[in-house]
Amino acid sequence: MNYIAYILIGLGAIAYLLSILGVFKMNYVLNRMHLSAIGDTIGMTLIFIGLIIIEGFNFNTLKIITVLTFMMLTGPISGHLISKLVYITDENLKDHCEVIETEKK
Repeated sequence: MNYIAYILIGLGAIAYLLSILGVFKMNYVLNRMHLSAIGDTIGMTLIFIGLIIIEGFNFNTLKIITVLTFMMLTGPISGHLISKLVYITDENLKDHCEVIETEKK
């Protein structure tokens, strides 16, 4: 059973490494943020599931699940706020991506 956990942890580390390479490869901040958010979510989830398998069911597992839940809830919110800040402040946004204008209330 530990082999499965080690494979999951290894896959999580690979997801993080690919995310880092993608951040250096992309030119625009929204593309970089998208790659880092996906790599972070996948990598963190795989690593934490591997740790849960290794640890078994005890109080430490509850701590890992709590941290994973907190990260899953706060990660998308921070990514959304950063991308909204870029959308509001970047005058050259239309040069980098397609912008769909919406009504402001």
